Amino acid sequence: MLTYDTNSTKMLLEQSSCNYEMLDSGVAGEISEKTAAALGLDPQCVFKTLLFRGKSRKFYVFLLPCDVTPDMEKLKKAAREEELFPLPSNKHKWHTGFAPECLCPIGMKAAHPTFIDKNARYLHPLAFCAGEEGKVFTISFDHFLRVKYLRYADLI
Repeated sequence: MLTYDTNSTKMLLEQSSCNYEMLDSGVAGEISEKTAAALGLDPQCVFKTLLFRGKSRKFYVFLLPCDVTPDMEKLKKAAREEELFPLPSNKHKWHTGFAPECLCPIGMKAAHPTFIDKNARYLHPLAFCAGEEGKVFTISFDHFLRVKYLRYADLI
């Protein structure tokens, strides 16, 4: 099982006075419906973090419920890009500080534009990868906004 340092992410959450919980799903690999089931959470509240590079060479982060297949047309429209390309797995750590299966939207090396579906603000709690395989942060949407600027878009 892969592990990565989550101290920077925890520090950001604590400095912002966020109430969060770190859970261990015991599920190896990327965030999935298995993760949601293991934690007893609605799959619509458990978000996978996807990283893309646009034709403009800018990077974009998308938070999608774990049970949703990305609609590339909607992602391109949100990012205002003609094309979006998934970042190769061997490039994730360089651009974000996280491995692809442990990609956490908080604490990345650079502040990439981050999009979340417009309906996410009505979900509670939000859950996303904590930067370690099998580990998940749960947090309210309002507290998530304290540490991460999000752009709302129709992604689903």
